[in-house]
Formats: sequence, C-alpha cells, structure tokens
Amino acid sequence: MTSLLEPLNSLDLTQPGFGIAKPVSVGWGKKETQFHGSAGKQAAFAEPESATDLNPWDDERLEIVWRDDGNYFAISYVKIDEKTSKKQRHLRTFDESGSLHATAEPTEGLDLGMDWQ
Repeated sequence: MTSLLEPLNSLDLTQPGFGIAKPVSVGWGKKETQFHGSAGKQAAFAEPESATDLNPWDDERLEIVWRDDGNYFAISYVKIDEKTSKKQRHLRTFDESGSLHATAEPTEGLDLGMDWQ
C-alpha cells in the first residue's frame, strides 16, 4: 500500500434494493403457519414494528468493517426514515468490488461496533 489511495468504486448507500443475496421464498414456512407463542395467530397478520429513533449515545458516525478474508465489507450509517422522519441506523454489506450484497432489516437497538463472526 502506498500513500496514494485510488478509489475502485463509488457507492450510493441509499440505492434501492436488497442486494444480490436477496432471500427467495420457496413457498413453505409461511408466516401464517408458524408458531407465534403467546401472541397467537393474529401475530402473523400484524404489521411489523419499524425501528425507533437512534439511541441517545449514538454519535451518527459511519462505520466500515471488512471481513477477515477481504471478500466483503459492511457499512453502518445513519439515515432519516422517510415514513417516520426519525433517524435510524442502517447496515449494508458489499462485496470486494463494491456491489451491494445484502441489506439488513431495520432493527431495534442497532448501534456502532460491528464485527464479523
């Protein structure tokens, strides 16, 4: 590595879509047929709750972490949700060439401090 860093790709973190690893439904395991515990069958039809506003200690920094083998990297960033007007942390995974691989669902309590396992 030299002191001259050359960009290989430019990314738009807000690009639409899930990525190339989008889950595919095979027709079984429908939400209506899954066990929902004490919430009962009506839980299958309930609207999913959206993630809430940022935690008070979140400093809104962007964070990038590479997987050990260098084939993938993840970016954690803050964006304002258009529906709720709240700031939410988002997580997207890209391959080494910069192609979007996957997008995490909005998750309650998502903070800085990512690590690959």
